[in-house]
Amino acid sequence: MDSLIARARRERGMSQALLAARSGTSQPTLSAYERGTKSPTLAVVGRILAATGHRLDIVPAIAWTRHIRPGGGTFWVPDRLWRLEPGRAFRHIPAHQVPGLRGTGSLSLFDPRVRAHVYAALLNHGDRHQIMRHVDGVLLLTHFDYLDLDDEVGQAWETVAARTFLDETGWRRSD
Repeated sequence: MDSLIARARRERGMSQALLAARSGTSQPTLSAYERGTKSPTLAVVGRILAATGHRLDIVPAIAWTRHIRPGGGTFWVPDRLWRLEPGRAFRHIPAHQVPGLRGTGSLSLFDPRVRAHVYAALLNHGDRHQIMRHVDGVLLLTHFDYLDLDDEVGQAWETVAARTFLDETGWRRSD
């Protein structure tokens, strides 16, 4: 598994030597950080990441609750919504990767109608990893009132959507 520093460096197409020079760190030290044989301070990690055009940030962890359906089966609900990088939020995904959907081929999450259909299938039938991989929180909010969700799924997710909307805007969706 790549270190955070190695991932940021590779994403920018930088060599270790270039990153070391730009961040004020020696190449052998940078290499040791990437291999995990030496541990930088948070300030040093921040400085190195800044040289790649990234920043060190705090992102709240998402806690998931597994709900049991009255008739059997399960569905998952998070305690908060999250954002995907645009390239992930609008990508094409194979239809067979979306539980609850039949068919073959590729589904474009760029198309709002397709995205709503995929989101509904994932919330109704997906596991937490599938949901996290394909659903963007802001895009979910734009579609939420129109998703074809099972009753218990819709009620459970409504709480998350309403709380997120209130937290971010200061007013309720129904206002």
